[in-house]
Amino acid sequence: MDIDSPRFLQTISTLVLILVSVSSLASTSLKVGFYTSTCPSAEEIVRSVVNKGIYENHGIAVGLIRLHFHDCFIRGCEGFVLLASTPGNPIAERDHFSNNPSLRGFEEAKIQLEAACPRTVSCADILAFAARDSALKVGGINYNVTSGRRDGRVSIADEGLSADEMVTLSGAHSIGVSHCSTFPKRLYSFNDTFKQDPSMDSFYAETLMTKCPAPPATSDPTLSLDPSTLVR
Repeated sequence: MDIDSPRFLQTISTLVLILVSVSSLASTSLKVGFYTSTCPSAEEIVRSVVNKGIYENHGIAVGLIRLHFHDCFIRGCEGFVLLASTPGNPIAERDHFSNNPSLRGFEEAKIQLEAACPRTVSCADILAFAARDSALKVGGINYNVTSGRRDGRVSIADEGLSADEMVTLSGAHSIGVSHCSTFPKRLYSFNDTFKQDPSMDSFYAETLMTKCPAPPATSDPTLSLDPSTLVR
């Protein structure tokens, strides 16, 4: 989907509504302009980095929106998705196979903010600002971001989502791509009774099989999350 198309703008609008909704649940003490006195250039720095990144690669917008969205699940918008694995917690959210390839675009903003205002702006707030600025850059949508989040200290990849949260998450995935390696079982070895997931549309499944090799595969192509979606 072209980034100037009405469909793309509608998709971004949906994502923004979801992001604003889940972000607003993080804390009742958040406010717009939280860093006005402690780091007045914070939001300007993030926006500058985001605009430069998207200018060089439009796909970075999807990554930044996804980064904030995944951060807000499961424990809330507190930077959990950025925490590295440790010996006591070997698989944090950041290192889960479904997150690791696409959680990108955060580092440069963090570096510049630490240079300007050391240990002041939380990682969770940087993610929220970056998602907002991405929506503005590629979709022309702007909204106020409350800030003042504090970064969390726990991140466990195995923690799951409720049925309602899964529906919301699925509805937000109409832009971007997915690797074939994330769903081979549904195509080639669903269970003892069905080779292919019977809940899938058979024509669509056959189409996917022409694009995604059967395991074990030496390549891992990507497909649009929505067959009509193309971000460029």
